[in-house]
Amino acid sequence: MNTTDIINHDKQDYFPVFARYDIVLDHGDGAYLYDTNGKAYLDYLAGIAVNVVGHKFKPLVDAIANQAAKMIHCSNLYYTEVQAKAAAKLKALSGMDKVFFANSSAEANEGAIKLARKYATAKDPDKVQIITALHSFHGRTLAKGLAGGVPIGAFLSTKKLAHTFHAGDHGSTFGGNPLACAAANAVLTAIKEQKLMDNAAAVGNYLIAELKTLQQEFPTLITEVRGKGLIVGMELTKPGRDIVNDCLTKGLIINCTANNVLRFVPPLTITKGDVDALTTILKEVLPAYAD
Repeated sequence: MNTTDIINHDKQDYFPVFARYDIVLDHGDGAYLYDTNGKAYLDYLAGIAVNVVGHKFKPLVDAIANQAAKMIHCSNLYYTEVQAKAAAKLKALSGMDKVFFANSSAEANEGAIKLARKYATAKDPDKVQIITALHSFHGRTLAKGLAGGVPIGAFLSTKKLAHTFHAGDHGSTFGGNPLACAAANAVLTAIKEQKLMDNAAAVGNYLIAELKTLQQEFPTLITEVRGKGLIVGMELTKPGRDIVNDCLTKGLIINCTANNVLRFVPPLTITKGDVDALTTILKEVLPAYAD
């Protein structure tokens, strides 16, 4: 099927719950995605903070292929080596004591809330309220990038709460399956050995500084640049969807959230050169929207 055929089939067959852009993505390599016509796009969305090691990352591709050839899924009624290794790696990186793997970060948040509520109500039956932040993104955190694009989520606890759950108190059919855990092992290894957190901090600081320079250049359009590491938002004085479209035309993938906040969540492997490429395109697009 060509691009038009694919889009038409989707419109005929799939629930229209996504405001899709009119491109069909075909493959990726590093920080770039390519559509079915061969056009390259610098990926500053990373599948919405999922493709943390970029695209076509060989250790991840190999880990998934090797595990798929061995065993994709079994049941959590049995032990698997890949799950044990993934839990140990995540525990070591986080400094926490116990791990549970789910299918998504939404499920992970549900599990964490369940654990907290069970712990609290055991002490006081009236302790049932959960406090959340307004305009927050609970359930859409970077934890979903744990396996680099394979669906997974996880919640962790300290020893203080670990005794709260017993056999039968919580569970999952697909959570922590061998394929997802093999992918998670590859990602966690890359995060540690390639020092991706250090890269996220350094390149993230550079990204924020460059976006703040744009804010000084377009003060009537950009009201704030905020974020940490490689999760960054640029708040505008007007809706951002058209800016996203114009960037897409020029080969840059970003998105807009809350109507007027441009969001930048690239792979943790990006370089300062990739930031320069981003700002070059933004400098071409933004003047048309500045008052």
